[in-house]
Amino acid sequence: SLIGGACIIASVCVGAGMLGLPSAGAGAWTIWSLVAITITMIVMTLSGWLLLEAFKHYDIRVSFDSATRNLLGKEVNFINNLAVYFVGCILLYAYITSSGLIIEQLLNINSKLASVLFVIIFSAFVWYSTKAVSRISVVLIAFMIFSFVFSISGMSVHISLATLFDQH
Repeated sequence: SLIGGACIIASVCVGAGMLGLPSAGAGAWTIWSLVAITITMIVMTLSGWLLLEAFKHYDIRVSFDSATRNLLGKEVNFINNLAVYFVGCILLYAYITSSGLIIEQLLNINSKLASVLFVIIFSAFVWYSTKAVSRISVVLIAFMIFSFVFSISGMSVHISLATLFDQH
């Protein structure tokens, strides 16, 4: 479904940001983190517009691989595919490692065993049906939205601008 597909994409994007942004902005403080996030948002928006512009000349069912090969040639398409696979592997590594650490804390077991358990459990959903993945993604996005709203509303009353902008 459209909602399920959108939730799967949102889960990957939001999840990767939740894993990477705190570590990337840890030493930069508020102003530099805001600058970096703003530049990233602008570049992502522009690249999305460029992709839309390129894809409007193709059939609705064309793949990213086919469009890249047609527009930029086989050599650039090969490099592009390597980059996509690299990002996918990094995301898998980050999700499996982080989830293993969370499960380790919850069940008090070895993190490597916890990572293997995570992969087995969630691989079973993918093996069973892509519809199950779609439905689980919708539920997880709903929980993510609720937890974000509740945490922001709870934390916003305790914001100290002196701490936020390092003015001690």
